[in-house]
Amino acid sequence: MPQVTIVGSGFAALIAVKTLRKATPQTAITLVSPKAEFVYYPSLIWVPTGLAHR
Repeated sequence: MPQVTIVGSGFAALIAVKTLRKATPQTAITLVSPKAEFVYYPSLIWVPTGLAHR
């Protein structure tokens, strides 16, 4: 089974993971990130306005 390690968790890394999973589902993918969460900063304005969960 192929194995891929991606260092970082920005947009490029997340798109790479999504693309790899779609192209080769049998590949083992490891994503290494200093944080356990991903924050999409442009959508933070939706939270105080109540539009985040629609």
